This record gives sequence, C-alpha cells and structure tokens, in this order.
Amino acid sequence: MPLSTQWPHHPTRLSDLIDHETLAVVISGSCARLKRALTVLDYDKQTGAIARIDPLIEWQNFEPFCQLLRTESRVSGGNAACERCDIQRAQKLVGVISGARCTDADNYRCHMGLTDYSQTLCVDDTPVAVLLAGQFAASEQKEEVRRQVERIVSGDRKDIALMDDAAGAELRRLVAQIPTPTQDFIEQFRREAEYVQAMATAHYHRQKAEYQGAFLDKLRSARRFSRGRTLLEIGREVERLLQIVQQHCGLQYLVMFCNVAEGDTVLTPIAHVGLHGDDVNSSELPHFNWTKSGLPRSEAVEGHWFIARDDQALVRGVRGHQAIKFSNASCAIALTLGDAYRMVMLFGPFAYCSDPRKEATFLFDASRIIGWGVFAQMQALRLHEERERLSATTLLLQHRLKTALTPIATHIGRAKMQLSARQYDASLRTVLDQVKAAHDLSLQLGRSARETTRSATVMVERDDLKYEMYPLSVLVANCAEGFVKLAEERGRELSINSTVERLPYAEVDIARLTIAISNLLDNAVKYSFPTTRIQVMAMLPNASDQRHTTIIVQDLGDPVPQDKMNMIFERGQRALAEAKMGKIPGMGYGLWEARAIVEAHGGSLQVQCNETNIHLRQGRAYRVSFLVKLPLRQADRHT
Repeated sequence: MPLSTQWPHHPTRLSDLIDHETLAVVISGSCARLKRALTVLDYDKQTGAIARIDPLIEWQNFEPFCQLLRTESRVSGGNAACERCDIQRAQKLVGVISGARCTDADNYRCHMGLTDYSQTLCVDDTPVAVLLAGQFAASEQKEEVRRQVERIVSGDRKDIALMDDAAGAELRRLVAQIPTPTQDFIEQFRREAEYVQAMATAHYHRQKAEYQGAFLDKLRSARRFSRGRTLLEIGREVERLLQIVQQHCGLQYLVMFCNVAEGDTVLTPIAHVGLHGDDVNSSELPHFNWTKSGLPRSEAVEGHWFIARDDQALVRGVRGHQAIKFSNASCAIALTLGDAYRMVMLFGPFAYCSDPRKEATFLFDASRIIGWGVFAQMQALRLHEERERLSATTLLLQHRLKTALTPIATHIGRAKMQLSARQYDASLRTVLDQVKAAHDLSLQLGRSARETTRSATVMVERDDLKYEMYPLSVLVANCAEGFVKLAEERGRELSINSTVERLPYAEVDIARLTIAISNLLDNAVKYSFPTTRIQVMAMLPNASDQRHTTIIVQDLGDPVPQDKMNMIFERGQRALAEAKMGKIPGMGYGLWEARAIVEAHGGSLQVQCNETNIHLRQGRAYRVSFLVKLPLRQADRHT
C-alpha cells in the first residue's frame, strides 16, 4: 500500500511514493549533477525503520575510500560501522522535524572523520527519507582520517578488522584522494533535495486524490433517494451515511445540523453517530444558530466555510444546555445548499488526523454529498406534505360547496315553478323571497370558500397531527428569528431569552406548532406599543412537573379586559376597542388557530395581563403574556 491505509492517508516512506526504478534514475541524475555519491535512506515514521535505497550503479552510493571500507570481503565490520553511523544521523534528523519543509542541509563528521552533508525530506509534515552526500576531507582533516585508518590497521578498532594486508595500504592511499568540499556544494545539495521532495510530494497528492476520490464515489453510491415520510425517517437514512464517514475518518462522533423549513437560521441536529454513554444525552442534543455564529446570511450563492475548533463561530453557534459537551470537537463544515437550506457538519475528535484544516477540501466534499442528499429528501417531504394539504383542502372545499349549492338549487327550482305557473300577483312576494334566500346562500358560499383554504391547510383535529420528536429550542428560535426584522420595521424590539435555547425535545407536529407560535408573535408585533420590547421566553421542566414545558410570548400594549380573555380565542373575535379595530389588520383567526393547534397537542394556551408603571404616548402599558403549555410526549400514542 503506497500510503497509510487509515485516512487521511499519510505518506509512509520515499520508496512507497516513487517506484524503485524511477527513484534510481532520479538518484543517478542527482549524483551526476553533484559529481559526488549520494546515499538515500528510506524512513518509515510508523515503524521507525531506516533502510538504504540501492542505486543503479554502486559508485553512486559511495566514494572510493568509503566503498573499500564497506567491502566486507576485505574490511570486516566496516559496512556495519558505517551503516550504524548513517542510521544514527538519520534518527537524529527525523527526531527534530517540525514542519513540511525539509531541514536545512547541515554538515557533520562521520565515525571515520569525513565531512558529510545531510538533509531530511518531508512530505505532508512527515519525514520520508534522509539524504547523505559529501564524503569530503579538508587538508587538516585528512590527518584525523589517517589516524582512524591506522587504528584499524593496528587492531585498535574492535568493530572493524582488515581481511588482507593490501587493504590497509589501499585505504592509506585513498585517503590522499579524498577531495575537499567546494563552496557551492551545500546549495547544490539543497536544490537536489528539494527536487526529490517536490517529486515525492506530487506523487503523494496524486495517490491520495485517487484514494479519496474512490471513497467519495462510494459515499455517493450509498445514497438512497427514497422518499422519507417523516423527519425521523430521513434522519435514519442520514445516520447510515454518517456511519460510513465516521468509520473511514476514524471519528469519535459526527453530528449533522440542518434547517427543516426553508430560510430557517436555527438548525436542528437531524442525525448523529458515535454519541454513547452518560456524557451526552443523544436524544436532547443542542442546536446550531447560524445567525449567532456570525456566518454569512446571504442566500444569493452557495457557500461553504471551514470552522476550526477554536473559532468563535463554533462556540457561538452550538447552543443549548449540552453545548459544553462538544467543546472537544475537532472542527465543523458549514454549507448553504441552494438558496433554501443550510447545514453544519460537526466533527468530533479524529483518531488519525492531527490537522483537519489540511483535509478541509475532502471534508467539504463528503459533507456536500450528504447535504445534497438530505436537501433532495427534504424537498420530497415538503412536496408530499403540500400534496396532502392540497388534497385535504380540495375534498373539504368540494364538500362545503355541495352543501351550500344544494339548497340554492332547491330555492331557485321553486322560484322557477312559481314563475312558470304565472302566479304574478300572489306569488311575486314569494318569488322575491326565494331569490333573496338564494342570494344569501351564495354569499355564504363565498365566505365558505375563503375560509376553507385556511382551515383545511392547518387541520387541528388531534388525529390529523403528525408527531415527531423535535427540539423546541430550534422551533421557537426559528419562529422568533423570522419576526425580528418585521418588529424592527414597526419600531419594536424582539428579544429571544436564553431560556429558549434550553427548551427540550418534544413530540409535536412541526408545521402546525410553528404556525401557532408564529400567530402569537404576529399578534404581539401588531398589538404592542411602538418602541417597546417583545420577549420570547420559556419555563423549563422542573422537579414538580417534568412532563411539560411552557413557551411565553410577552409584549407591552393595551390591556386585555378580564371579561374578554376567553373571547379573544374565539373564531373571528378581536379584543381591541372599536377605535383601533380599523387600524390594525386582521380577521380574528390567529389566536383561535393557535389555541386549536396547542390543544390538539394536548396542551393549553392562556393569556395574562398585568398593569405596569410604564407610561407611553399611547397611555399606560400593560404586560400581556401568552403562555403555551405543551406536553413533551403524546402519552396516549404510547399506551
């Protein structure tokens, strides 16, 4: 295997990156340009093994003096001593590697006193080889080399022994032939090392791209574009893809956040893998707030961002009472998909990757493959829901139209009979009455048609709700975020209290509960006094009641009279004085619809009104609070 089998496929050794034949030719060319022998020591960081790479021609490894010294048939132990010297030098060099750039060429003395030069080759911050060249000796240095030779001849070197008398004489003669180093040798040697390193790096990135491309193709083929009927079904399909990425990348955990409704900036954790044990309650994960993270909100073009573990965008974005548990995350990838969806992939600690930023392109590609799959399934889910609502609306409209048209046809039929009998005098009044009745029924038909679209689109019968476990923190925050700009345009401030971020998961109909909360916010923006603050808060489950949570929408405005606190929830009713009724648009359906939806969930919607000491141009301000109390689980569905 040319690279490590574990992602991110670190380089192993030089001979794995460049095949032996090509490497031999490269070494031969370097020797020719340097006019000196060149020793290349392969280094495998994983095993620590160091081995010499043999060149095409023997002299390219060693100069004549060193070649004789290493000939075991004539100098026993010489080669072993030189190899120990080379390995010690290589181990010293690779032990101080601190960057992707190879270390500067440096000279050193070998065990025989020769001057050599060494340089480490690094690929992707990993040392893969050590180059040795030189075998020089200056005039004053040759005396030291001669002393080492005499020690061998006399037998003082216990590790090296001559096998014939001629070998000693030949070593003495070759010492005189050892050249002195030239002034430009270090620069030439450095250029050769950089050339070999550049070639190794290019081979590495080509092979790595092939491996990663094969995995990404596997991930694409693993996507199944089956139409999920619920968010839970889509999440299960995503978890299958996350598991593939988790295993490939050696991740502790992986969490995918995305917006469920188009344009939402608070993202829900739609799927996750690797979260086990008591440290993290995987059923109540935090959400990701795109706006608070500081990520761009422009939806004009598709974008992507790498978020490092120490980036404030990650700290500010992951919200909720379990957010601190993800402080060990390695990084996150944020994407916008088209102009409708956002997603964030949160990567836990990597087992084999020390610098995720270097692998950002691969992480982007993997995230985008999964993200577009989710986007397609979300769109299919929304189309399915719209088709169901349209079908329900059509059926109900047909029923109401038939109900209204039947008596109309009857009245008109009677009028026709009376006219055909020519009862002009006595029956004229009756005919007029019948026509009037028909006219009244036609008006009723018109009102019925207008109301049918609204009431059928948001069905509030309990059996019609489609429950899913969903974070209320995300649902409420997205509703509130959607009214921030409208409130500003109308001179109000909409504030989202931190308690909202700690709202738990609940079993709800996402679409219908979103409408209910939005109606309350719309009501607050319309009826609150200008320059005042609208607050969205929460009362979390506590020891006395762990089965419910309460969402509060509070504003400052006119009072709700005590005798009208129930009436405002009736269909078509409004509680403001007649003087203001004409200035504030509305049909009186918002609060009725909100209560119907909340009660269909098994909850309750109440209003509270308290006098304050705040006086504005409109008069004394009253604190009006709408309290939505919701059960966390639909108990009757699990009995």
